[in-house]
Parts: sequence; C-alpha cells; structure tokens
Amino acid sequence: MKVAVRVDQSPEIGSGHLQRCLTLALGLSELGGEITFYCRKVSAPHRHLLESRGFEVKELNSKKQKQSDRGREDKPYQSWLGVSEEKDAGDCVGSMSQGNHELVIVDHYALGEKWERRLKPHCQTIVVLDDLANRLHACDILVDQTYARNPQNYLGLVPDNCTVLAGSQFSMLRQEFLKHRHESLLRRRSLYKGNLLISFGGSDLDNVTIAVLTSAKRWIQKNQMTVTVVLGANAPHADEVRAFCSSQGYSFVEGTNQMAELMASNDLCIGGAGTSTWERFCLGLPSIAVKLADNQSTIIDNLTRENLLWRLDSVDIANNLDAMGLRLTDDALATNGQRISTLVDGYGVSRVIDLIRARVDAA
Repeated sequence: MKVAVRVDQSPEIGSGHLQRCLTLALGLSELGGEITFYCRKVSAPHRHLLESRGFEVKELNSKKQKQSDRGREDKPYQSWLGVSEEKDAGDCVGSMSQGNHELVIVDHYALGEKWERRLKPHCQTIVVLDDLANRLHACDILVDQTYARNPQNYLGLVPDNCTVLAGSQFSMLRQEFLKHRHESLLRRRSLYKGNLLISFGGSDLDNVTIAVLTSAKRWIQKNQMTVTVVLGANAPHADEVRAFCSSQGYSFVEGTNQMAELMASNDLCIGGAGTSTWERFCLGLPSIAVKLADNQSTIIDNLTRENLLWRLDSVDIANNLDAMGLRLTDDALATNGQRISTLVDGYGVSRVIDLIRARVDAA
C-alpha cells in the first residue's frame, strides 16, 4: 500500500501534527505500507527523526508565493502554508511518484476541501487529521481525537459518505505510552511524591517555560518539589531555560525520546493543552494546563469544565498556583489520575488503522 503523508513542522506550527502523523505511519508501515512524507516546512532534527524510522521525506518548495499569487489570506492559519492551497496541492501531485496512492493522509490547518479535491484523482482514500471542525473537507475519513468531540460536529463540513472518527478513544499515541501505562497507573495509587514535570512542547516559541518557572519558584520551594523541565531539540530559548534550571537545581532535558518514561516517573505536570494532553491522560498523569494557542481553546475549556485538569491563567501565575495548590491534595490527584486514564487507553491508533484498512479494502 502506497501512502503519502502531507504535514508540516516549524516553531510556529509546533511538532504535534508531525508526531501524530508519525505514529499513524509507524502503525501502517507494520502492515506493509510504503510511506513518504511531503513537507514544506520541517526542521533538520524532525526530518532526521522521520528518516531514522525508515520513511522517505520529500520537501516541497519552501519559497513563499507573492501575496497576489496566494490570494486573500482570510482563512485562519493560511500564513502557515506560505502558498495557496492550489499551489500546495499541485506541488504534492508533482512530487508524488508515478501511479496512484492507495492512501493520502493530511494534517494541516491551512488545507481543506480545495486541496483534497485536487489530490482525489491520485489516490483511493484521503484521511484528514483535524481538531478544529472549522472548514470544509472532501475526504473519506476524518479523525479528530479531541475529548467530547463527536461526528455531529462535522455535519455539513464533510461529505455524507465520510467516516468521522471523533473522541479521545481515537487518540494516536506512540507505542512507548502504551508500554509505560501499567507502571504509571500503579504509581498513581501511592501518595503524591512531589515530582513535577514542566513541558510546553518541542519549540515553546513564546518561552512560556521561563514565565512559569520564574512565577512558580516560591510555590515549588514551598511544596518541596523535585522539578524536571523538558524542551525539544533546537528550542529557541533553551539556553535561558537551561541556565535557570541550573541555578535552581532543577533537571533539564532537551530533545528527549523518552517522554513516556519521564511522564510515568512524575506525579504532576505543568504543560500545554495540545497533543501531549492525551499522552498524560494515557499515563494517568494529573496536569495543570496553560493555553498556548487559540486552537487549544476547545480542549482546555471542555477538560476544565469536566474537572479533568486544572487550568492555569498565564496572567498571574504565582497567585493562581498558590490558590490552586489548596485543591491539589493527594486524594484529588489520585482521583484525577484514575479518571483521565479511562479516557485514553493507548489503543487509539490501532482503532484508526483498522478502520482505514477496511475503507481502503472496500475502495
């Protein structure tokens, strides 16, 4: 089965889209899939990551079109692309090898119905990975792993014959999270040990890590916490974060491929509300979340309303943490860990692959 994956990664876009595509690609490759990634933006470390897993990476021309050629950028996230949807679709078709692909996977907020219609003659099945529910699609399968999302959220946005896989049961996590799930859940049964993980994604372009570290310093000391701070490889503010951690005796980890192990060995996490949310849920790791981007609003609002995480307002972090600390009792953390672990079991990617295979076989 020939598979094309269209995804981008950059400090602005983040690495979550690429990571979930990689997870899906790894599962498909085990079934004999011949997979190629098509990227207009991808850092050297992330390209190496894909290639180290045996996938070919074809880079599309990263030169931006003139504004007049791109047309109006009145769609959210259109600036992430740098070219028009039509141009991007044409570049993809031109880069794809001779012959049709059984499957095209696309994970990009700037791409939608126009792009998918242009690719349709060159493949049997198009799979869209999304969590916005804000634009039209012409796909065969749409996967949205957002908690409390359901197929009705995509009524009028996808064709009538599109299969919509919606909800946290379809969270696509790397195998390492399933591997560490049992030991992590066992840890949640014992009393809170004061190990705090701070992680705001691979890039942390806005340096939220330092804002939290400086504001939480008193709170961390008061609660005698052992702190581990994680940043991705080539994060722009890594030197500043490293220096702060050194001055406070915190552990600093950069560019790790052991994220599941780190989560499993900690008792509480302060982080964003993106893809890593579902990783923490799978491992039953309670978390305090800061909204890092507008596309995280639905996730963090739903989860806060259901008391599945604690929301941290970035305006006054120090006082918010002091007030929040009164609610972070051993019982509250243990209960939270148990609840969230029931929502993401680590088998989401298997569910998605089974349904993709059924659709491809029927095409």
